[in-house]
Amino acid sequence: MIHEDRLHQLSESEHSELRRKGYLAPIYALLFSVNQLNALIRRHNSHQPGDAIVNINLEVSKDLQNAGLSL
Repeated sequence: MIHEDRLHQLSESEHSELRRKGYLAPIYALLFSVNQLNALIRRHNSHQPGDAIVNINLEVSKDLQNAGLSL
């Protein structure tokens, strides 16, 4: 889980280290994607309250797991 407020509280050196390792862009991409997913769910729920989405489960693709990658 990524805590956005903790991310914003990182020191300059911690932030630079994440960027140097190539982690910062994927972290922000994930945060953006989750925010977009939440917006889509809210939109769906406002148009179809009888079929509201109340819970979702995101899983890592089996292809990624077999490749030895972790997210």
